[in-house]
Amino acid sequence: MAAHTCSFFALLLTIGHVAATGRRPRFEPLPMCLDCVPYEEIVAHGIGFDLTTSYATAAIRYHDGTVENLVKIDGADDYQQLMRRKSDPASKPKCAESHWNALQCRVSRAKRQWNKLLGRPSTPEVGTIAGLIRSLHAAVDRKTGLNSAQKALLSVPNLPGLSYEDLQDAMEYADLKMLSTHKHIGDKVSEVSAAFAGASNGLCQHYEDIDACEDEEAAMPVSHILALSLSQKSFSAAYTYMQAAYRSVLEKEATYFDLGLQSLPSGGENCQEEKALYWSRIRETIIDVGRASRGTLNTLLLLGEDAEDPEFIQTVQDALRALLPNTSSDISTILSSQKQDRENDPLYLAARGAAEFAKRAQEAPAGCKEPAHCAENRAAPKYFQLDQVSLREGW
Repeated sequence: MAAHTCSFFALLLTIGHVAATGRRPRFEPLPMCLDCVPYEEIVAHGIGFDLTTSYATAAIRYHDGTVENLVKIDGADDYQQLMRRKSDPASKPKCAESHWNALQCRVSRAKRQWNKLLGRPSTPEVGTIAGLIRSLHAAVDRKTGLNSAQKALLSVPNLPGLSYEDLQDAMEYADLKMLSTHKHIGDKVSEVSAAFAGASNGLCQHYEDIDACEDEEAAMPVSHILALSLSQKSFSAAYTYMQAAYRSVLEKEATYFDLGLQSLPSGGENCQEEKALYWSRIRETIIDVGRASRGTLNTLLLLGEDAEDPEFIQTVQDALRALLPNTSSDISTILSSQKQDRENDPLYLAARGAAEFAKRAQEAPAGCKEPAHCAENRAAPKYFQLDQVSLREGW
């Protein structure tokens, strides 16, 4: 399917439930907050940006619980090339490997700070990322009013060389504060986590009360997730498991930039054989990653602008039959039942989850319990409802 008709397709398919055995991660009582969360923060919009390897999307979560899909912006060539470089583990700084590396990292850090003092992006790569974020920021301002958006939360794919510092500096250069939930402080927000949240999974309802929220999270089922993404530029497969949406544990991943749909042969003497090899490589990658699961795979996420491609769907079905031979449902039936309105447009699923995280990051107290008198700030009614596509009898 053409990129302009569905640039990011996502499906959450709940194949079954795994009983949760989690316990609350914290046993000591929360400290009392010194002050209330300001009313302006409580009612502020949650702005979510999802950066992919080739484009970015934005969504807004309003205080009444509604979520608006805002904009998709394609990344320029330099952005796409940067994301490809950042996918290489060798692009990650290795400051601790030697004294020489440590010295180079200190020099690099000093250069970053100097550039920021001069009003420049801390690195050229940060400037590239900031350019796309600025475009998203401008779209938000056009919707909500000039300079009304001052904070946003980013979700990103798992790219080893893309650091939290790069993202934070890019947001700063784009005149935005980078939001973090109390579970994400100092850490990147996974695109898979955001998409999981965008489908209303792994989210507590009483998020303004950390104690109550953690009680809810401890009772949630564990999801063993196979996340598959197909776009024009790349194909990736990842196995991760999570209970609450805030944290995903990535166990295995494979990304191939030579398996984007634009690489599918479309002509030539050996076209059919080359097509068969292309889909075979995708199928084998899915099976290889899926076999890393610590438990029975019970959740499937399909992401990417070309995830509706019929041959891709057939390939996914074939791979899952090999991984889960006792399943019977037809994925294509579930895909065709996906609503085609903007509220459920899978292009924005991760951005919607990021917007939900952003709303909670602003509205909830950060690691403390509000005094009783703060309740008056929260007197206005709130609504909590996000849609999902699920199949609970098996896929």
